[in-house]
Amino acid sequence: MDISSTKKKEILAKSELSASYEIIDIREAKLILRMHINRNKETGNIILSQYTYIGQMLEHFHMTEYKPASILLPPEIMLTNKDSHSLSEMTKEMEDISYHKTLGSLI
Repeated sequence: MDISSTKKKEILAKSELSASYEIIDIREAKLILRMHINRNKETGNIILSQYTYIGQMLEHFHMTEYKPASILLPPEIMLTNKDSHSLSEMTKEMEDISYHKTLGSLI
């Protein structure tokens, strides 16, 4: 039976870890640091998703009713103050939400 080099490295890593720590190998990880792990074994790609965590943060900051919007602007466009509109209703709505705290939760 021929073992691939990746499998050999996995066996070696587990052996080294078990020398210092008690480990239990149960199965592939599906979640790490609040990120869901999706593997495509055919392409070898690993996709990390924070979809659930972002949903929890939107609930925490009372923003679940907001809808995502893609706003793609040409790179050469220059926005100025005269391009903005008075958004007093939106400003009032956002007064109690700390922008820095909200953004920091997602980083």
